[in-house]
Amino acid sequence: MKQTLGACKTILLAAVTTVFVPVALGQSICNGKVGALVGTQISRHSWQVQVKPSDVVDTFYISFCQPLQFPAGSAAAQCSGASVCRVRDKVVSVLAGDHFNVSVISPASPWLVLSGEQCHGHDQYKLTIRHSCGLHLGSPEFLAESKSKCQSFFTWRTSAACSSPARRNEVPCYTYNAEGAKFDLTPLIMVTGSHSVESVNRDIDLRINVCSDMAEDNGQKYPAMSGACLMQGDGRCISMGDLQSGLIFSSGDSHLEIVYTTNTSHEGCDMTPRTVLSFKCPERGESHPPRLISLWNCQSHVEWETQFACPLDLITSTPDVCKFTQKEHGFDVDLTPLKLMDGQYHNSTVNVKGTPVTVIYNLCNQGVGSSDSCGQGKRYNTAICLFNGTSSISLGDVRDANLQLVDGVASMLFQDGSLCPNNLPWSSVIDFVCEKSGTRQLELDFVDENSCRYHFVWETEHACLERSFETCIVQDGDIRIDFNSLATRKGQSSWIALGSPEKDRNGTFYLRLCDDGDREGQVPHGCDEEAAVCFVDGTGKGVSYGQFLSRPSYNNKTRTVTLTATAGQPCDAGRNYTSTLYLVCKPGATTESPVFLGMDHSGCLAEFEWHTASACPLKSGYV
Repeated sequence: MKQTLGACKTILLAAVTTVFVPVALGQSICNGKVGALVGTQISRHSWQVQVKPSDVVDTFYISFCQPLQFPAGSAAAQCSGASVCRVRDKVVSVLAGDHFNVSVISPASPWLVLSGEQCHGHDQYKLTIRHSCGLHLGSPEFLAESKSKCQSFFTWRTSAACSSPARRNEVPCYTYNAEGAKFDLTPLIMVTGSHSVESVNRDIDLRINVCSDMAEDNGQKYPAMSGACLMQGDGRCISMGDLQSGLIFSSGDSHLEIVYTTNTSHEGCDMTPRTVLSFKCPERGESHPPRLISLWNCQSHVEWETQFACPLDLITSTPDVCKFTQKEHGFDVDLTPLKLMDGQYHNSTVNVKGTPVTVIYNLCNQGVGSSDSCGQGKRYNTAICLFNGTSSISLGDVRDANLQLVDGVASMLFQDGSLCPNNLPWSSVIDFVCEKSGTRQLELDFVDENSCRYHFVWETEHACLERSFETCIVQDGDIRIDFNSLATRKGQSSWIALGSPEKDRNGTFYLRLCDDGDREGQVPHGCDEEAAVCFVDGTGKGVSYGQFLSRPSYNNKTRTVTLTATAGQPCDAGRNYTSTLYLVCKPGATTESPVFLGMDHSGCLAEFEWHTASACPLKSGYV
């Protein structure tokens, strides 16, 4: 009989609290291994953990080997000098001073126990962490606490707990804001290789990684510990900054920031190299590749607009709920119709290195059937199981899945599968792609053997984003702009933009705004019927530059409405074509057409401007 996650948690905690026979380890966590855990990887940083759910901001601060330090006057200032501290609704509790005991339940146990101050005058306070092998450094997550409040339990999936040494060095890649919202850039970490940074100067080739140095890829080598480097003509990449500390909020909490520095000077520079990576949650909903803002005297500044820089609550949902809502996430997506109950599951055949294999799978916290085995585990706990002949491997467990909606694509990640050849656990991710005509079979996109992850694509009508808002009305305070007069309704042709890109002067851009979805017979030849912006080249081939899936925005200073089209066809370097339309108020203009402004450096983003009376605010006194 399948047990609920809550029941499993209760049994697990009961087992730990009743079987606890500690093995003392002293302070070896600072300079060696604790069982399978590499203490030196986690002890060089301090860690912050939010208690969720909670009706107040409730934060644990943990530092294994160095006393915690906070600015005077801050909410956690009284935690300075401690090793474990808790701040709940601005009330500070020091749980472990500058000396504490580290122990494990048994030498091979995954439970690490920190014993601190006296709790309620008798027992010591205990902080218990269950660690398991993961792809990245990760972060501890609050699990539960005992009724006495004298023992708190955490889980931590981390590369520091893997039997094989990590190929890369990492720093913490998450942080919290003052309201307790979590931000996590871990999905941007490259396991091998690097991210290329866009620059208006084509002679500048800056490479970066996020919270990690760069591992060799396809023969390209990178400096050890370097988070940013500049490619040279001879193929070398010289460091523009090494890993130091992790992700933080910049001064003023305006955006996320990572700083890489090094003491090694370079010829032609008076200053030692320093690279600042600034991450911003896109105001208009779409992500852009990293772009170079400045590079002078070996001081570089890179800006990256990405939805991964948005609060996790805005881009994640729980797999048991299995849906996103307009109220919480800005879109309505419901994957629950794909869930099968009563031991049933989906079944597909995919090709892995030319060999057909069978994959059975289920979603939304449901496993793939009975008590039969999949790999080393049971199928009722398995989300995806792969069969090759008589052998099977688990590609992920249902009990710790993750569901995200980023740039219009819903993705579900399953972890803790069978052991991969490089001693990491297998994992898998399913990208749900909109297919209006119905639900198709799961398809294998690719297998990343470095990260031990299978990537699948599932085309389904349940992944189509529902627009539960007016796409052609903007409300900004008492200013209201209604440009439904620009709508392309049933029977109306698309707007034609003036101008075309240099690469194809014979091509044409077509735009559709505020339409009702009924485009039968009105889609330009070669265009996808879902495309709001489409380019048809001189040969008649069409390319979708996206759909208007997010709300339009209004800039009161420039008096401009901005519409962003995302989820276009694939472009280069793993990107999709996107487009941005700027509506500029021009009183009396009713017959103007949109104008093509140009493409960005990558050739994946098209920009348009439209001067029209329809963009003028419906507000008295506007001048």
